[in-house]
Amino acid sequence: MKASFKLISFSLLLCAATHGTTHDYRGLWVGQATLTHVNQVTIPLDEDNVAIAPDPNEPKQTADQAHLRLIVHVDGEGNACLLKDVAILRRSDNGETTETDLALVSDERLYPDFPLQEAVRIASAVFDFGDYKATEIVDAIVDEIATQVGASVDQSNISATSDDAATRAAEAAAEATAENGVAGKDLLAQANVAARFDEFMARLFDNLDAIEQGNTPPEVADAAATLANSVYADPRGTNLLADIEGNEGAESIAWRYADTGNEYLRTITGNEFAEMLSGAADAAGLAATNSTATLASISNAVHQLQAVIDAKADALAWKSANREDDAIVFAVDEVLDAIVETATPYTNTFELAETIATEAEATAWARHASLPRFTPPASIPTADYTASVQSDTFLDCVEGAAKAAAVAAVSARKSDPFIDGKALSNTAKLAARYALQSVYVEAANARRTELPMDGDFGPGNGITNLAIAANAPGGLKCRIDLPASHPTNPFRHPKHPDHTQGIDIVRHIRFDFLGSPDDPVVHTATGTEVLKGVYREEIFGLHKKLGPNSDIGLKVEGTFELNRVSHIDTLNTK
Repeated sequence: MKASFKLISFSLLLCAATHGTTHDYRGLWVGQATLTHVNQVTIPLDEDNVAIAPDPNEPKQTADQAHLRLIVHVDGEGNACLLKDVAILRRSDNGETTETDLALVSDERLYPDFPLQEAVRIASAVFDFGDYKATEIVDAIVDEIATQVGASVDQSNISATSDDAATRAAEAAAEATAENGVAGKDLLAQANVAARFDEFMARLFDNLDAIEQGNTPPEVADAAATLANSVYADPRGTNLLADIEGNEGAESIAWRYADTGNEYLRTITGNEFAEMLSGAADAAGLAATNSTATLASISNAVHQLQAVIDAKADALAWKSANREDDAIVFAVDEVLDAIVETATPYTNTFELAETIATEAEATAWARHASLPRFTPPASIPTADYTASVQSDTFLDCVEGAAKAAAVAAVSARKSDPFIDGKALSNTAKLAARYALQSVYVEAANARRTELPMDGDFGPGNGITNLAIAANAPGGLKCRIDLPASHPTNPFRHPKHPDHTQGIDIVRHIRFDFLGSPDDPVVHTATGTEVLKGVYREEIFGLHKKLGPNSDIGLKVEGTFELNRVSHIDTLNTK
């Protein structure tokens, strides 16, 4: 109870200091799902001992309830993501706890960047996720090796009577065929999505004028198609071209895509920017009380402030390093102009400097809220993913996997002359996967600290009646993949030799909100803002698939309630 009271009190403090408006539901939402329904996986018998299979699409009422902690963040554009944990940290050691002094940190690796402090940390033990694309790419390499090895051995003349020389020759031929197959599809290079995207962006900027006029050169379109058709299936290139072809302002849009680290947004929502804004407001307030104050003198006082000088220098450095992208220059100028414009009418009014500064700062934050914002696409690979596919372990994986697959397939053909190509490929696949255990472990450890969700966050989005189709429109959805090699896979056991690798687990999660889009957020007696709805989840991997087509997983349903804890719309700002 004490912890809950502390959290509610902290949320009231956070929500009390909101500057400007972006998306109506921006910020951090914390609550829980209460599960009350589950589909049946057992088949009961009737009075005649006849099996009656229940409909797996209809979850049934449970005798008890299960509770899941939910943490969702919504950015300034309304994009939602699911979090495993988040810490609410002060960005400076001045002791202030207004929203401009606080940060929501979902990546624990950033903790050392903040002052030493006592902080609130909210976590959910029921969600774990990473960049599962890292495992999918290893799977693609294994599948290609298995296909090529199976075909090679199936077409060979190897048999139980083959001597050692013939056996080695068949193995070498299968191994070479597999390596050529992976090289022919360029799978290792395709995996390095960050490098391929950089190549695309370089070609795009070199041809920006033509693209802006609707004349995209073939080499740019081909680079975008390469990204989209890669094993990662990255759509950023094609999406960017669709956004800028034939449109003015192409360079500005292109740089929002190029800012994969979200540095622009983190800069304008960072602590240094906030302190610059506050200091400029104080300087303007003091200057406006001078009996000879003018717009020019107030502006001069603001722009002579060291924090402003540093901010403008950093903005120009960003512009220089990013092909004349003046987004941060524009942001600095906008808030400073708002401060000067607000303070100037107070000249000769005998108003207190503190009063003028407060009004100027409030106006600047309102202008700040209207600054252009752009959320990096969800398809951006994580830093862990990029490190995984650039590692020597990954880049050297083909030779060992191809050799292991070839040896296993040739051995299987010698043991069973009637084995077919499909069985040979399956044998080769198992051997290749076993040979790449260390690669799978490294790939499975690619962490993602926030999981993007598809759909709209807010009242009226979704279908709130129970037992709906998995692909029903509306709602807020996400997919969690827990690879077989992931450290927290529940089937893994480090002390059991048969449990060194688990089973791939996939969770499809869906939020459907009560109310209508026109409804305001419910304000409870505590002053918190609350959203309610129906929580659904379908899980594959924990049980055999159900239904006549074996395509239905374990389904659970219940209700959820989310409380707004903060209006901060950007994660991990320093």
